[in-house]
Amino acid sequence: FLPNIGQPNRIIIMAGGEGKRLRPLTQNCPKPMLSIGGKPLLEIMIEQCIDAGFSQFTISVNYLKEQIMSYFGNGSKWGVSIDYLQEDKPLGTVGALASLQNFSKDPFLVINGDVLTKINFAELLTFHEECVSAATICVRKHSVTIPFGVVNMNGHTVSGLQEKPTLSEYVSAGIYVLSPQLLELIPKDSFFDMPQLIQEAIDARHTVNAFPIHEYWLDVGHPETLAQANGEWA
Repeated sequence: FLPNIGQPNRIIIMAGGEGKRLRPLTQNCPKPMLSIGGKPLLEIMIEQCIDAGFSQFTISVNYLKEQIMSYFGNGSKWGVSIDYLQEDKPLGTVGALASLQNFSKDPFLVINGDVLTKINFAELLTFHEECVSAATICVRKHSVTIPFGVVNMNGHTVSGLQEKPTLSEYVSAGIYVLSPQLLELIPKDSFFDMPQLIQEAIDARHTVNAFPIHEYWLDVGHPETLAQANGEWA
């Protein structure tokens, strides 16, 4: 495997969750190690990042962490560097990052361990830097159809009726670019989720931007999306 090394930015993959929604598949296998087309999801993610020029990886692990650490080791099999943030207790989606030491000045990517995507990571980083962002959140348009007629009211007066409307909103896609100064906002050894960090950043008047994903994206955290991924991914 010959990596295309060129990006100095670190990739942090959050792979410590229990994957309870995927039981019994995750009873004895961590969610990021579930097979997609015959290869662990986490390996697909790492190889995509290597293809995009990244060579420094940190994997946050907790549940069944030995399986992940023994499979990937120090990354030498892929020609890259892999180290680990080991949680002794669940610290949420971003709490483990408080223990990062001697971090570089470059922005870093944080990716949830159950995301399958064909996003262009280099374009994402360019966007982050050109917008002088402290945080960039990848977002995806998500539509939900309400299976009833929606009654619009002003007090008791009906102003309109919509039959089974479709609502569209941007939702977080589980991929972020963070600048190192945001690490100071994460409390040490405490449960802390990414939405809390983003809100803290906004409250501290840091610039937070959204980067829409138009490429393939799938959250492989449900049995039906895992089956979908195995049918679609190539």
